[in-house]
Amino acid sequence: MIKIDLVKKVSEATKLNLRESEVVVNKVFSGLVDLLKRGKRIELRGFGTFGVKGVKAKVGQNLATGESVSLAPYTKPYFKPGRELKPWPLQQVGAPEVTVAPADVGVRAESDAATPAMETPAVEEPVVETVEERQETAGEETKGDGQDELF
Repeated sequence: MIKIDLVKKVSEATKLNLRESEVVVNKVFSGLVDLLKRGKRIELRGFGTFGVKGVKAKVGQNLATGESVSLAPYTKPYFKPGRELKPWPLQQVGAPEVTVAPADVGVRAESDAATPAMETPAVEEPVVETVEERQETAGEETKGDGQDELF
């Protein structure tokens, strides 16, 4: 989804025209950016938290010359997913499924031995399209298929 798709979804949900919806989306984004620039933390319950982290000064390397370069401290934005995003298996389409063993493999209390392993809930494969596919279907409307429903 790109910004214009979000503008269209807002327009459909609020019955505003596209220009008004674009103003709303731009105001929300600029408000978020302004707060982050001032070092504020933004918490959207269930969705996640946006914030700013400080990065210490360090010594880097100029890849072209191999020369050491000192880098000044700076801040960078971060996003921490909330409850509604955490259970998603964040895997790429076609990637092999990865299972992670607990840190204490082989060390189990007797009471845990009878506990069955938790199953991962079934999740639909995400729809991935290339730029070419998006351009081919740009004029086609896909209403009613349930894909990309935000509102």
